[in-house]
Amino acid sequence: MGRLVMVKCRCGFIKDDYRYGFTAGYSETQKHLTALVRSGRYGNVWKERLASDDELLVDAAWAIYQCTCCQRIYDEYSLDLYKSGQKYYAPSPEDVIYQYRHFCPKCQKRMERIELGGNKSDKPEKSVICPKCGDIATISFCGFMD
Repeated sequence: MGRLVMVKCRCGFIKDDYRYGFTAGYSETQKHLTALVRSGRYGNVWKERLASDDELLVDAAWAIYQCTCCQRIYDEYSLDLYKSGQKYYAPSPEDVIYQYRHFCPKCQKRMERIELGGNKSDKPEKSVICPKCGDIATISFCGFMD
């Protein structure tokens, strides 16, 4: 089951609908994203890497990314390529062979992934830069999604 993530700042910025993790539809989403990668939608490098190794899988889990330039925060499919004996399950970090480079839709700069704990018992809070004022904001889990 996936998580909903909230970013909250003292300046009044609050957004609580970022998606993180994988959902019940992971396997179907993974099939769809694999077809898009094979079609070249995510670039020729990713297309060639996927075609070069039959054991590579596309990670269809949601992840949170922040632009290092404009500080905007986005949730996107990971799209990392990994090898695992278990098809259609989100990979562990050691399974990942290639990390997909996510770029900001606004300014086209590379974004950094914000790592959050995946345990159901975790209630992690991390600090990020507020996309509204540039001060420190808190990012934390706030619910579940499926």
